[in-house]
Amino acid sequence: MSKPEPEKGCEKMNERMNESGMRLREARGNTPRKEVCEAVGISRSALMMYENGKRMPREPIKYRLAKYYHMTVGQLFYAEK
Repeated sequence: MSKPEPEKGCEKMNERMNESGMRLREARGNTPRKEVCEAVGISRSALMMYENGKRMPREPIKYRLAKYYHMTVGQLFYAEK
């Protein structure tokens, strides 16, 4: 029995999560995850999942992360310039 093909919508969502995860890792740079998590009020495991493209943060967390990194939500999560 073969694996079902993922829907195109799911593929796009996964791609967007992976890209935003990459931007989160780049924005964090050498800053320890613990420092970011304490400043933003999230767990280290949550930040790791966001950075690895496994989960997308809720809107309030997106805003707190963007503020911490001195970026807009669009820049950090949607590749806006």
